[in-house]
Amino acid sequence: MSMSQVHRKALDRSLVELCRDLHVDDILIHLISKDVLTDEDQERLEIGTRTEKVKKLVNILKRKRDETFDKFVESLEETQDFLAESLRSHKSDVEEQLAAGGDRSSIPDERINQPEALVTDQDLNKIAGEIGPEWKKVGLSLGLSKTQLFQCEADNPNAVHDKIFAMLHKWKRKEQHNATRSVLINKLAATDSVDPSAFEFMLKT
Repeated sequence: MSMSQVHRKALDRSLVELCRDLHVDDILIHLISKDVLTDEDQERLEIGTRTEKVKKLVNILKRKRDETFDKFVESLEETQDFLAESLRSHKSDVEEQLAAGGDRSSIPDERINQPEALVTDQDLNKIAGEIGPEWKKVGLSLGLSKTQLFQCEADNPNAVHDKIFAMLHKWKRKEQHNATRSVLINKLAATDSVDPSAFEFMLKT
């Protein structure tokens, strides 16, 4: 049995905090002792920057069995208990939202730097660098048509980054005065195709 939607979304919502504060090397031995990680998992986590290791760990955990979430929280309690508390809080929020009739993954303006500011091309360029191969799905969730996405692809035949930037820029032009940081962040947060780390630079630390 794979990890439940509640636990996966709780991990996603915690990603910004985990990337900022978690030290994977410190928690590794606890996860190994709880039989969470395979030898292959451990090898993957030996390579990369601290942030890259955190992202890899979260992706690994989300593919595990459901009890893995609790083992991860227990491991955090032994090393960085404030992160364990944050995960439990996010889990509770997700459960409440699902019980209320759907997942409304909203990020309040209080957590966003300049939430009412219009997104800049620099903002879009940074986000484009973090969106993966499912960029067309992201474009559709932003309200763009398949024709508009095809145009982005046709105009930028080489670099995938340029295709994604063009897609985001089309959204910005379409929204005009509504193309704020708050609107974009919440639209991106509502799709499973975008890692929360893509917009963490616009959130308050």
